[in-house]
Amino acid sequence: MKDNASLSHKKFQSLEEFADYISTMLGGPVTIEDAGHRLLAYSMHSDYSDEARVSTIMSRRVPENVVNKLWKEGVIPALHKEQEPVVISSIQDIGLGNRMAIAIRRKQEIMGYIW
Repeated sequence: MKDNASLSHKKFQSLEEFADYISTMLGGPVTIEDAGHRLLAYSMHSDYSDEARVSTIMSRRVPENVVNKLWKEGVIPALHKEQEPVVISSIQDIGLGNRMAIAIRRKQEIMGYIW
């Protein structure tokens, strides 16, 4: 992110506005979900979104096969362990393209994720 110091002082009217801001800063689509993998907000995005993102938006929840594969591949455990964003390589069999993700925390508790 170009200027993350200013992010802490920026006010957003909605989670969608926050998702759009992150999307603009990173140059790609963004979804925000709670700790139970339910969709809270998503950004506007270009013509292409991978199958996993589209399915998440359509059902308002990350599909179980995607969640299970992310646990099996160590992605979710890495998000729980790391304080910084995690780079995730494409996982074709679940329709997941390359992306970055970070866990949203309140102290030690995982509140959700930004993908």
